[in-house]
Amino acid sequence: MSKLKILSVLISGVCACGINVTNADDFVSFSQLVGDFDAGTAGLEIAMPNIKNFDLNPVDGYPESFGLKYDVYTSGTKTLLYSTAWRYFNRPALPVGCTVSSNFDTEFSPKFLRRSDSTRMHMAIVTYLGCFDGAQWIYKDNSAIYSADVKAVSPGATWAYKLDGYYMDGVDGIDTNNDGLTDTLLVSHTYDTPMGGANAYVLGLNPGTGAISIPAVTYPLLR
Repeated sequence: MSKLKILSVLISGVCACGINVTNADDFVSFSQLVGDFDAGTAGLEIAMPNIKNFDLNPVDGYPESFGLKYDVYTSGTKTLLYSTAWRYFNRPALPVGCTVSSNFDTEFSPKFLRRSDSTRMHMAIVTYLGCFDGAQWIYKDNSAIYSADVKAVSPGATWAYKLDGYYMDGVDGIDTNNDGLTDTLLVSHTYDTPMGGANAYVLGLNPGTGAISIPAVTYPLLR
């Protein structure tokens, strides 16, 4: 694990759900996925993330990108009611000299956020790649957010946030006007500096549109 990832875990306690089976400590809360999203039907619905990998070079066995949408079902059944629109994201590029067959590790770490009175669902994602290229270990991270309104009326109102090359430490809803409701997604990243330190890159996003609502600022974090 790189210094960057160790620092990120210490700061934010971000869970990491790998592609392979992980420990119980790595469980992710799915409670936000269940709610009354379809006013026209009785009971609750569940918005399940649907992830599709894309491998442009099947020979290397590594999917370079993935698509994401929500499929909304009647809770407790396989009755598909509707789906949101697909959005597409890059995984870290496979470095020259690395192979998936040896000295290779990759993780897909999600976090779900939804305000209890809202049908707007956010899925924050970090995709991590670590490998040995024959001379050194290489670590890469990409960050993304997929956001969709999962209500039955006009499903598919989505936006996407992408920042390749950065580790996402946290995404949380904050209340900027003291009305008791979260109105901004605060996003924080960390990245290594050339002299062995680390910086934090922090910004705020409008939950409904993904537009920047708090300008991005870089702060010194570790020296």
